[in-house]
Amino acid sequence: MIANFVILGFVVFMAYWWGQQGLFSAVLHLGAVIIGGALAIALWEPLTLSVFIKVMPDHAWGIGLLLPFVLFLRLTRFAFDKLIKANVFFSSTVNMVGGGILGAFSGILAAGICLISLGFLSLGVSLGGYQPYLLGPDGKIAGKPGGSLWIPADVMATNFFEKVSAGSFSNQTPLKYYFPEMARHGGSFRMHADGNAMLVAVPGSVELGTVYTAKTPLRSMDDSLIKAIGDKVRQANRRVVVIDTIWKFTYPTYNSTDNTLRVSPTQIQLVTRPKGDMFGERKIYTPIGVTKLTEDGRRLFTPFNDAQTVATATNPQQDSLGWVFVIETDERPQDLFVRRLRLQVPSFKDKAAVKRSNAQTGTIIGSLNPSSWKKFNYNQVAVETSPQGETPDGSVGGRQGIKTGSVASAVSVSALLPHAFSKNRVTGPLDLTKDNMIKTANILTPHTRERVSPANAIKGFYLPKHKAMIKVTIDRDAAQSLLGRTRVTAAMVQAIYITDNHGNKWQPTAYAWVQDKGMNVVKDPGQPLQYAKQLPIADMRKNHQLYVYFTVDRNLEIVAYNVGSTKQDVRLVVPK
Repeated sequence: MIANFVILGFVVFMAYWWGQQGLFSAVLHLGAVIIGGALAIALWEPLTLSVFIKVMPDHAWGIGLLLPFVLFLRLTRFAFDKLIKANVFFSSTVNMVGGGILGAFSGILAAGICLISLGFLSLGVSLGGYQPYLLGPDGKIAGKPGGSLWIPADVMATNFFEKVSAGSFSNQTPLKYYFPEMARHGGSFRMHADGNAMLVAVPGSVELGTVYTAKTPLRSMDDSLIKAIGDKVRQANRRVVVIDTIWKFTYPTYNSTDNTLRVSPTQIQLVTRPKGDMFGERKIYTPIGVTKLTEDGRRLFTPFNDAQTVATATNPQQDSLGWVFVIETDERPQDLFVRRLRLQVPSFKDKAAVKRSNAQTGTIIGSLNPSSWKKFNYNQVAVETSPQGETPDGSVGGRQGIKTGSVASAVSVSALLPHAFSKNRVTGPLDLTKDNMIKTANILTPHTRERVSPANAIKGFYLPKHKAMIKVTIDRDAAQSLLGRTRVTAAMVQAIYITDNHGNKWQPTAYAWVQDKGMNVVKDPGQPLQYAKQLPIADMRKNHQLYVYFTVDRNLEIVAYNVGSTKQDVRLVVPK
């Protein structure tokens, strides 16, 4: 590769040149390189974020290191030449050997800083044939076979400045702990699966949201993620960390040509440290996936397990993306690098910023993004069946309390609709499994006497097999008096739910309303039906039928149907 010959030639030239100039001159030059490099690295982040990213955002991080290094090197050399007038004389052999060795070392340090700087420019993934990392088939950063340099100047420079930052040049934020593996960042900065993805994020364009964490095994995780998210979350002695980030609609964070945010997993890196040890070994993690908050309040999880998947968003105001990491249980997050922009992760002791709950973390991850269903055979893995027939009806008692506008007349364990209909004769949004089971719907299907083809027939709702559906038939509970109508109106704003033998309350998840013009079917997992007024009870007429569906766990008994304080006793056993 060209980079090998350029670096080798530069190091050999520096060794020869400073061997000719003498040992003392080589010492001064090496000192200037070290001072210039240390000052450039120390001022790299503040200079870049305050100056360069405003005028040349695409190349800010590269120029922000290279330009100060060259400037400080020249100033230091100028100061040495002015302040040190005399030379120290050694034998020609000492000058040639000693000066050559120190000249070669200064050349390696200078070449390393320049190579790291070039790595942070918006160039191609290869620099003169030098590409130390690549995206593996699983989407993770991996070392490229044969991709290392003959003289690994970038790695050697990083190791040297990390050592001196924790030694003679030490301060409260040593490079070794504040920005670990600088060469690795430079080698992976330009890597992204989508060629239209931007490489930088300007300050203020990304903010840290709430952090969620839980120890594994994560039992509250949605079933749809079991195969997609891997085994790490089901093994002990690990920790799941979900970090919400808020992305503001700005350029160059969003692509200027189509106003789309594209973030490759390589652009998100979490730095951790050992628990209780501020100066312990740092580790760098990339996310295993991203969970996106949709406009309707749901969370959809997209796993990063191939080299093509990226996180995308197009909200014209702002987008919420939660990055999911799996780390060791004795580690604590320190910083989240978002396209090299540093976001400090709050301490786990900060209860306002960090939520430590297995249930909360599982909920925030959400369910599998529909775009990934086919990849993980989700329909086969998670469930595809709804009962083919109804179980015997349970018993429903009389109303206890005021009139509510509705009364349960029948109850059964079933996810079947009142009657099947064709998916080709619907109005409104409808999302189905490959077996024509309803996942989400807000549709109206007209009454028809046409024969429904089995290939197009929609018979019921989609269910995971560890869940069951309770179908409650609702009749009108008409009010005859003014006082009765007032009470009904008040009851309509009350919660509607069924109660099991453990005291758990289950709210409706769907309904089917058979009316004059057809059947209206509504189901939205992201927006549960909490109150009686969300059901079309007030619009029911004498010949209408309303079926309300509740999704419950298996192996329990339903004991009551409730609308506010009004209750009907129920006896219905839900099988295993």
